[in-house]
Amino acid sequence: MNKDDLTLLKNKLPDQWAAKLSCELGYTPDYIRKVLSGQRKSQKIIDAAIALAAEYKSKVENQKKIIASL
Repeated sequence: MNKDDLTLLKNKLPDQWAAKLSCELGYTPDYIRKVLSGQRKSQKIIDAAIALAAEYKSKVENQKKIIASL
């Protein structure tokens, strides 16, 4: 992934994403931020970030449906 892809991915993540990935993966939040800024490389972190972004998107879409049905 290039830096533009990583920036797009970071913009799709929920608040506190670095802390959540840190707890899940055992890396420091600083290292995770470096990976998603393109300064370091870790496919494991990128894969987990993609999964977190997908989960967050699904949650937001579900909440929008619930609000619309109220």
